[in-house]
Amino acid sequence: MTIKKNFLLLSTTIIAIPLLSILFILVHNYLRSPNRLLINGTKEFNEIQDSYFSKSDVETLKRILSNLPPNVETVLFSEENEILLSSIPDFKLGEKIESQKLMQIINDSSDKYFYQFTTPSLEKTKTLLMTRITNIHREKRGNFFRNNLIKSLIFFLFFVVLICVFIIIHLSKTIFKSIKVIENGTQEIANGDLNYKIDNILKENSSNEIISISKSIEKMRLALLEVQKRKNKFIMGISHDLRTPVAIIKGYTEALTDGIISEPADTTQALDLIKSKTNQLETMIDTLINFTKLDNANIIDNISEIQLAGIINAFVKDAEITGTVFKRKVITDIKIDDSIKIKMNSQLVSRAFENLYSNALRYTKEDDTIEIKAFNDKQNAYFVISDTGCGINKDELSSIFDLFYRSSASRREEGMGIGLSVVKNIIDIHGWKINVESEKDKGTSFTITIPILP
Repeated sequence: MTIKKNFLLLSTTIIAIPLLSILFILVHNYLRSPNRLLINGTKEFNEIQDSYFSKSDVETLKRILSNLPPNVETVLFSEENEILLSSIPDFKLGEKIESQKLMQIINDSSDKYFYQFTTPSLEKTKTLLMTRITNIHREKRGNFFRNNLIKSLIFFLFFVVLICVFIIIHLSKTIFKSIKVIENGTQEIANGDLNYKIDNILKENSSNEIISISKSIEKMRLALLEVQKRKNKFIMGISHDLRTPVAIIKGYTEALTDGIISEPADTTQALDLIKSKTNQLETMIDTLINFTKLDNANIIDNISEIQLAGIINAFVKDAEITGTVFKRKVITDIKIDDSIKIKMNSQLVSRAFENLYSNALRYTKEDDTIEIKAFNDKQNAYFVISDTGCGINKDELSSIFDLFYRSSASRREEGMGIGLSVVKNIIDIHGWKINVESEKDKGTSFTITIPILP
């Protein structure tokens, strides 16, 4: 069933319950009224009239009964004290009652009823008509209480109905309007308009399923918008960084073709430059391809449990050799428990370590120090690469992991601003954490926190 049908069913039920309650009260009151008893007595009278009374007697009795008030109860006795007609439950039709017993009943109930006796003038038989009416004070008090109770119940139930109707109208208006807003918003997003904001028409401090859905859709819209911005930034970054080597290659090629460069030495120099820029272009393309592969979910298939100390020691050995070549002072301090095994993709983790180390080499000078440390406690293992290079401005630290971002210190160097973004993606894929601390002209320190699973 649709939400609308369910809501209508609920509304019908809420309205029907008090109305049925009112109907029950009215029917119950009618069934307990003295009029019902008098009508039943008249029916009994019609059933026995042919055996006891002549037609003229019947007319006389009907006339007498019709003149009595509706709240008067009656009993008609025959000459032998047989009950011929009764609207009083204690006096059964056809029974005979002794005079002594009748007087006893009257005495016992005299505080509740007033009794009267009359002898109708009939032709066929002698009868005694006993009538009784409720004590006037008790009747007024009982009727007053009963009537006020019924009125209060009816008023209360109608009040409940009005409140229910008001709530239903208010809720239905709010819910259907919210659903319409969500429907329009999702349709706009499906059509590609990610700038369409899904407004929440309900109060900010309220909470229900529709608000939760609208907030989730809004988060999805913002996430898609961020992805779109990253994609556009990615394309713009590629265009910008690839344009320079392509332009140089194109310019020197045209110069050679047009004969502008004709001297053998100049030609050799131009070809060397074209080769250099071609290699640079190839490297940049490979970097982009590798970066794109990091977003592939299938990468988790190559994750296995590997000894962490072995990966770090192998990396440190190569780092020390490279540091000697580049005339950097490399200090190592590896204190990783050999028993620690971590689930990882060893190639990606080694690549992240190498990117961090390459940055340390790039932004330090000869005789500067690069320190590589690794240690662990009971919960985590820590891998730290620190340097005494040029450092990073504090206002740039929050952006260094963004794709294509290049700090002020790196703009003099060749690169695309992808290295640290690759590191961050690798760390995120493994569920690890990376932290950076830096001070301008004093150096930078990267710390990778690796959880040790039980």
